[in-house]
Amino acid sequence: MDYIFDNERPIYVQLVEKIRIEIVSGKLKSGERIPSVRELALITKVNPNTMQKALAELETKKEEQQKLADQAKAEQEEFEREFSRGCLERSLMLWDGSNLLIRDLPEEIIGTNKNDEVVKVLRKEIERI
Repeated sequence: MDYIFDNERPIYVQLVEKIRIEIVSGKLKSGERIPSVRELALITKVNPNTMQKALAELETKKEEQQKLADQAKAEQEEFEREFSRGCLERSLMLWDGSNLLIRDLPEEIIGTNKNDEVVKVLRKEIERI
C-alpha cells in the first residue's frame, strides 16, 4: 500500500484508515503477527510515536466494536427470550378449555388429551423463560 499523507488531517488518523483498508482487503489477516511499531514506522516513513498512536486508536476502535457486538448479541438473546415467552403466553390465552392451537404447543405435549396437564406444562415453560 502506498503511504502518501495529506496535510489536511492528522497523520495517525490517515494511518488508521490505511491500516483498516489493509485489514478489510485481506492484506493484513486477523490474528496474523504484524511488524513492530518501529518496523511499521520505517515502512510508512512516519515517526514511531505517530505509528504507536495509530495502533492505539485501532485498538480502541476494536474494543468499541466488540462492546457494540456484545450488546447487540445480548439484545438479540433478550428479544428471543421475550418472543418465546410471548408465544407461550399467547398459547395459554388461546386455551378455551378444550382447544388450543396445536402449532403453538411444545412438541412433547402434542396429542395429550389432559387439559390440566397442557396448562401446567405451558405455565411451567412460561416461568422457565
